[in-house]
Amino acid sequence: MAARPISVRLSEDMLSAMDHYLASPDAAATIRTRTQLIQAALEMWLQADEAARIDAAIVAGYTRFPPDPAEDAEFLRISNRAQQALEDW
Repeated sequence: MAARPISVRLSEDMLSAMDHYLASPDAAATIRTRTQLIQAALEMWLQADEAARIDAAIVAGYTRFPPDPAEDAEFLRISNRAQQALEDW
């Protein structure tokens, strides 16, 4: 995918914090420039946002269709029987 430049304005405090991170031993070995740091931070944020949306969808699903203890017990019974059959084989 082709990269396109964008213009971003950052405060002096933020630039100083970025430079401090880049100069520290804690800096990731693959992140050497401000651009790489901004890209990595944005990628991490986008991944966290996607994970949060997936989590919210899972919670909504369980809220809409709560677990049924009877179904869970039946699944466990069948699973245990299958495991026992494998062990006996």
